[in-house]
Amino acid sequence: MTRSGLCIAMALLGAVPGLASGADTAMAQSDAAIEASQRCLDDSRNRDYAAAVSDCTQTITLDPKNAVAYLNRCAAYQNLRNYAAAVADCTQTIALDPRNASAYSDRCAGHADTGDYSAAIADCTQAIAIDPTYVNPYINRCNSYLQSGNNAAAIVDCGHAIALDPNQDMAYANRCSAYDHLGNEVSAIPDCEQAIRLNPDSAAAHVNLGVIYIKQKNYAGAVAQFNQTIALAPGSATPLLDRGIAYELLGSRDAAIADYHDALKTDPSLAAARAALKRLGVDPAAGAY
Repeated sequence: MTRSGLCIAMALLGAVPGLASGADTAMAQSDAAIEASQRCLDDSRNRDYAAAVSDCTQTITLDPKNAVAYLNRCAAYQNLRNYAAAVADCTQTIALDPRNASAYSDRCAGHADTGDYSAAIADCTQAIAIDPTYVNPYINRCNSYLQSGNNAAAIVDCGHAIALDPNQDMAYANRCSAYDHLGNEVSAIPDCEQAIRLNPDSAAAHVNLGVIYIKQKNYAGAVAQFNQTIALAPGSATPLLDRGIAYELLGSRDAAIADYHDALKTDPSLAAARAALKRLGVDPAAGAY
């Protein structure tokens, strides 16, 4: 996942005036909506995204025009990888608040995660038009350009993000990858190293640096980077495949085979791992995937 953190906002709902019993009920509902909205925020900060969805849903039930509640639920769905629901909630935020740059940026991320890069780029472009100083849409559009193969545009957008906030590790990690895709390892390596200095837990930077090290025939260095990636993202098959390649190039056949098997256990459809096992004279069908 190579994109910026999603926006989480807090809406304070106005008290409903009036003294009649109906007004008292409305005020109680407003108080309950405020409490649910705060719980949603707290849940997201604690990374309990399922609870955040539940609490934001309660807020929306009590206050159906609460644009921020839809935006926060969008962010929670995004973290749960329910991208269709995330896009739908950000769309509802935009319907209620058409100048909400965060909603466009978050919907950009959702579109990118479903592979709809054209829609993602359009949304991030709109977010930037609304607020040119907002860093997230530059990072998200950089990621969309990167994933769609427009590496030059990705470098420009990540550069804008870094100019706005030099502490954005994801911008450095994505720009590293874009430079590498263009064959510019001299520029790529410092960006990945800077991403790691800013955030030692940047799985994207570690895996990008590992790939570059393989190209430079620094196979031991590549293994070290992939070790970090696997520790940070244990459910991902690609770093296991990459480390297997590094081990194979080091001549560590048994370690390579073990990684290829583990990659297939994580993702049985990974054709490159099957091909690697066949190359080493191992029948992929023999593994329990």
